[in-house]
Amino acid sequence: MASRRGSLLLSLLWATLAAGSPPGKVLLHADFERDQVGENPAGWVAFVDEGNTLGIIDQPALGQRCLKLTRAKGTVWKPMVAAGVQDEPDSYLRAEFDWYLPALFESDRSALCFVLRGDGNRAYVTVNLGGPGGIAVRQGVRDWLPLGFPVKAGAWGHLTIVADPISRGKDGACDLVVTQGEETMCYPNLAFTPDWHDGYPSKLWYSPTIQLGAGQPEQPAEAYVDNVRITVVSER
Repeated sequence: MASRRGSLLLSLLWATLAAGSPPGKVLLHADFERDQVGENPAGWVAFVDEGNTLGIIDQPALGQRCLKLTRAKGTVWKPMVAAGVQDEPDSYLRAEFDWYLPALFESDRSALCFVLRGDGNRAYVTVNLGGPGGIAVRQGVRDWLPLGFPVKAGAWGHLTIVADPISRGKDGACDLVVTQGEETMCYPNLAFTPDWHDGYPSKLWYSPTIQLGAGQPEQPAEAYVDNVRITVVSER
């Protein structure tokens, strides 16, 4: 009897591990309050080439500090920061953050970009904020789907992504909830995005990534990000 009970407990343990982390587990919580002004956020990988900057500032933060990205020239998608959230291939995830844009962007493709990435630096959820479509998500290999949320410059907004496990690949999807001021809109069942070779990642890898694509020397682009959080949830 003891042996059978032990086998049952072991089976339950393996089933729990296979299902991923329990709901409520916090994988990332970055409010930048303990970071030093002028420095990169602790625990994040930062990519900045000449003419661009990123760093912690004290205004216009929701608390005492937030992260500012500025782009005036250089390679596409820089400046960029990435947080080391890994594994959890079979967990439902809730990713959320606050953003502030001093001005809107001319293109959905070059707006403030929030990406959930998988192995091999492959995105599976890509959301751009502040372009002509308000909020736009990448669909298919190269297409963008504008969602029409009325993003306003000069005001904080909040984006929430609730995603299927990354292991679902082409069968996976996510829900988006966007809030700014009195406006709240929900966009359900947005399909996961394949990479440029029409493939899908299977496990988290340096996720999330935040990047800024717009900006010219004569007209730098700016974006502010605060309260980045990723948690495990029970379902979508």
